[in-house]
Amino acid sequence: MKSHLMLCAVLLSLVSTVLAAETPPPEIIRNAKNPFDLRSNSPTALYPIEVQMYFIEYNMDDIEKLAREDKLEAEPLLAIWKKGGAKLLYAPRVLGQSGWESTVKGTTEYIYPTDVDVKVANTESSVTNSIPIVTPQNFIMREVGIIMQITPEITTGKNMFNITLAPSIVSQPTWNTHGATLMEPTNVATVVALEQPFFNVQGFASCINVSDGATVVVGGGMNNAAGDKTVFAFLRARLVDAMGKPLASRK
Repeated sequence: MKSHLMLCAVLLSLVSTVLAAETPPPEIIRNAKNPFDLRSNSPTALYPIEVQMYFIEYNMDDIEKLAREDKLEAEPLLAIWKKGGAKLLYAPRVLGQSGWESTVKGTTEYIYPTDVDVKVANTESSVTNSIPIVTPQNFIMREVGIIMQITPEITTGKNMFNITLAPSIVSQPTWNTHGATLMEPTNVATVVALEQPFFNVQGFASCINVSDGATVVVGGGMNNAAGDKTVFAFLRARLVDAMGKPLASRK
């Protein structure tokens, strides 16, 4: 167990914020030739948009081989995963409305001090029995896990979406000890330690256009702390009906 100086309070939380869209009236659906043309008086589309992401971890040797062959693309990368040569880390999915930001997260919260206050107290009115009193302070919180912020928008008449996204993966921290040496009145040195977390973060921010139902690579080359593995992120967006069924067949 870590030193009490960490004072690390861990809270597992799974939060999903989804802004759902309204389904258009049945008569509008029956008469529509293309779901992407269904529009209300506002710029918000009537159909909800389902966004699925995959964060897959690969061995660097496999990535180097594909890079030499100029094949760092969705199809060969997904083929490695489907054959068992890569590991799925996260697969967040969100159902949202065109033009609205949605957030999905599955995180552990780490609360830790960034500073300590050190005072010397004497016992029995004698300097020979002085002891340091260490009080952690200036606490901050950091979430560890997957956080996905995404805003999908329909591109009028092109069966495509404009996706703004900012996902990140924050790994479990490693702890390093920092501190100072306190000289007591008896010239005895006491080390006051403060353990601090170091977080490995893999993430990116982007804005892309993607066809309805297509799966594309939206980010990659995000190495782990050891540098022997790397993560690629894949995205698929599609229109769905009130039952969650894709509308690709209505194009």
